[in-house]
Amino acid sequence: LERDGIILSRYVEDSWVIDNLSEDNAISGIKIDRRSQNNVIANNTVQNNAGDGISIFESEDNIYWNNVVTGNERSGIRIRNSWDVVIRENTINNNEQYAVNGSAQLLESRPTDDPIDPYEVRVGATIEWNEMVGNGSGAVKMLDFETVSFAQNNTGLQFAETAYKGDLEEFATDIFTTTVVLGQGITLSATAK
Repeated sequence: LERDGIILSRYVEDSWVIDNLSEDNAISGIKIDRRSQNNVIANNTVQNNAGDGISIFESEDNIYWNNVVTGNERSGIRIRNSWDVVIRENTINNNEQYAVNGSAQLLESRPTDDPIDPYEVRVGATIEWNEMVGNGSGAVKMLDFETVSFAQNNTGLQFAETAYKGDLEEFATDIFTTTVVLGQGITLSATAK
């Protein structure tokens, strides 16, 4: 396709996107944006897209479960201005940038109080029990996060410092030790930065 593959946009709620193949799209394989919430994206294969595998823009409270996201030219899963994002039991391997790349950012093209598409500048996620191996820039990058939780992800990387980037770098050893060595979960908040 000439753009994104599967799109949920402008207040799509309580929907399921299950058992799809989205590949070779010009941008993202699956895109959820503009206040779409309470959706489940599960058991999909999202591969070889020219952008991110799955893009989550300005859409909170969505679950991404048991997807295979591989070989995309940017990140496997990209999160922008979205929170309460659950990324669980996915295989997010061999993407050119990160397995998961999240940020809170003001959009130059749209004010936060836009009458049609308002949004909040915040990002947060729960990232647990995923395989995130062979991604070009690292496993997870988060910038200006509100909260981020981790539990037993397989990053396939030898050193914690190469797995966690952005505002997570200073916590990389704690994330690795708690989730891999001790087998427990860890939650980081903006106050920890």
